[in-house]
Amino acid sequence: MDHMKFSIVIPVHNAEQYLNDCIDSIYSQDVTDFEIIFVVNGSNDESENICLMARECHSNIRVIVTDAVGVSSARNIGLREAQGDYIIFIDADDCLLPGALDAFEETCVDLPDIVTANYLRNKPKRMSGRVSDPDTLTYLRAMLDAPAFFSALKLTWQPIVTYCVFAKAFRRQFLVDNGIYFDTDLAIGEDLIFTMKSVLRAGLIRCADEAVYYYRPGESTVSSRQDLKGVTKRLASAGKLINMMEELPDELRETAGMKVIDIILRSIVIGASCGDEKKAAFEEIRSFLREQKLGKLFAHCRRGSLSIVSVDENICYMKMMESLRYGRLTPAFNTALAYADFLQKKNRIKQLIRG
Repeated sequence: MDHMKFSIVIPVHNAEQYLNDCIDSIYSQDVTDFEIIFVVNGSNDESENICLMARECHSNIRVIVTDAVGVSSARNIGLREAQGDYIIFIDADDCLLPGALDAFEETCVDLPDIVTANYLRNKPKRMSGRVSDPDTLTYLRAMLDAPAFFSALKLTWQPIVTYCVFAKAFRRQFLVDNGIYFDTDLAIGEDLIFTMKSVLRAGLIRCADEAVYYYRPGESTVSSRQDLKGVTKRLASAGKLINMMEELPDELRETAGMKVIDIILRSIVIGASCGDEKKAAFEEIRSFLREQKLGKLFAHCRRGSLSIVSVDENICYMKMMESLRYGRLTPAFNTALAYADFLQKKNRIKQLIRG
């Protein structure tokens, strides 16, 4: 296949319900200078056949079937196979919005290492159309300690757009030259770590406040797990971020610490919603805090809002933070139990878990 502008990497796992919509959204683009790499792993529905049928109709599709488990492994396979100037990651149950590749082509003209565009979820959202080129520290602050620094990027919508790999274009040679791949040990938070590694090494980072991606939160995704394994995987992500803090400039340590705290507090509330497993979840969180020696982190954390989705969640988190600031785990757990009960009654626990 000849050289092309974009390599679109799509991990596929039991995605038959939405896969054709995803494919159609790509071939509806005005830009045709792209390849699609489907990486099918562990599907037991019609996903593989849908990919193979699409390949029969389009010469710029490759289908790779693998036994490797997890979205990180699938993305790494696609990354290594890609031939385009830029790599765009799409989840198989999501879509590109009309004009997405045009927008990426325009913003990539002077070869930025990373382009972060914007996305839609559920309903239309007005975007400003602004383009900005933030420096590394500004982007990392916005990514790790939102919403405190998010407005500096001149992006609308939610801070998740800064660290998830959707609605982004990564210059392929930049990733290859720096050996940046997804951490296959992580099942939750792999986007955050991948993007953080990329931003730390990037030269030019560009933000384009234009919606290019439709994000459909999945019911069965790993990040939606409301059980003990979900808590375990979140704590693993927090541990990986703690290890990475040593690579950060001094002025970013506190910022990264706030992200660690955000993950832990969310894990506590999710643990409180684990039914019969809540006791085991709390014990695992207790052990994690003890092993990581995070008392000092909580003692010196900023008093202020985290990356929250609602006022009541922020109130809950602030109460837990104050308890943990003084090493009082039981009051923090009790606050989480009360809030988890409130969320269940309001049928909002899934919103928290995906956030």
